[in-house]
Amino acid sequence: MRISQRVLAAVTLPFLVLPATPAFAIDPVGYLGTAARDSSPHLTVARAFIGGENFAGAIAALEPILADDPSDVDALSLMGFSQRKNGDHDAALGYYTQALALDPEHLGTNEYLGELYVETGKLALAEERLGVLETTCGTECNEYKELAALIAAAQ
Repeated sequence: MRISQRVLAAVTLPFLVLPATPAFAIDPVGYLGTAARDSSPHLTVARAFIGGENFAGAIAALEPILADDPSDVDALSLMGFSQRKNGDHDAALGYYTQALALDPEHLGTNEYLGELYVETGKLALAEERLGVLETTCGTECNEYKELAALIAAAQ
């Protein structure tokens, strides 16, 4: 029994260790925390890469998910997030658009698309995303608060 536990620890520990820096600040809506409910190990690995700010690694982990299921809204949203953080705003916009076509009220996608608009100086469009979040989850949800703060800082 002890040998099995050691083997399990040796195999899983590298995936569980995240940096001690405030990397979770890049995940204000808690995508990393929802990993336990996902059946895809690739999505869990992608979230770990995002937490470690390894966006190229996250993209590589998300590609097989989207190849198997191009309608996985969480994977599309995370792919958009990773592409944006990796500097490819056009690719990010494409993934966010696909995700919102499938689920127009997806909280993470609406927040992340709003962040893209702030980053590209399109504050009116960011405020539209904020309006969707307000309608969907109110003004007290994390997605609304994070995007509202980002918009306020940009004004």
